[in-house]
Amino acid sequence: MYWYYLRVKFISNVICFCVQALLHSSHMYHEAKHAFHNHGVKFSSVEVDLPAMMSQKDKAVSNLTRGIEGLFKKNKVTYVKGYGKFISPSEISVDTIDGENTVVKGKNIIIATGSDVKSLPGIAIDEKKIVSSTGALALTEIPKKLVVVGAGYIGLEMGSVWRRLGSEVTVVEFGPDIVPTMDSEIRKQFQRSLEKQGMKFVLKTKVVSRGGGDPRKAFLTCFPTFITDSETSVKPQKRKLYLVVTVRNFK
Repeated sequence: MYWYYLRVKFISNVICFCVQALLHSSHMYHEAKHAFHNHGVKFSSVEVDLPAMMSQKDKAVSNLTRGIEGLFKKNKVTYVKGYGKFISPSEISVDTIDGENTVVKGKNIIIATGSDVKSLPGIAIDEKKIVSSTGALALTEIPKKLVVVGAGYIGLEMGSVWRRLGSEVTVVEFGPDIVPTMDSEIRKQFQRSLEKQGMKFVLKTKVVSRGGGDPRKAFLTCFPTFITDSETSVKPQKRKLYLVVTVRNFK
């Protein structure tokens, strides 16, 4: 076996394991509440301490990030924290989180910029009631009802977390299937699993507007995308509704 070594610099703004941390914590809560009794483990009550759960999430992210940074150091990878942009085919200007600017040069450059929030026309994200997938990782209360727009894997992960914690979750998807890039048989089993959790799916539907004067509520109007029957209006009557929008992948 032969190894070919290159000098490597890694530029990133955030390394995030937030969703996985919350998926694990919410799974532990769900198991304690619904499954542990099958193993002879009983509790007088099981409650969610959301601030403690978020603190554990932040701690897990911090530990894993330090672990990645440790691997970088061990393998002599220079880690530059900041926002980078190309200034030539072989140069990247980086505004670091320390407020400085540096130029990184390289003969070989791999672009792996992840994703960004994709807003919906006419529906502004305020990170209070209308939240992005990032905002959904930092809610300070468990929403009574939650609508996830977009049935990609990130939206479904968000929905699964909050459904396990007690929210009524509805996923609205433009296309006919969830996670369209997934193998069809696996996709079907995945959807069945999420439905067993209690998640609801409204497929072949797009959100076209938001209305309603009550600041505690959000009213979403949806149109079918693959059928031609009458307009469908989704108007949950509730104390508060959170809308989680999807993300846009950079390619």
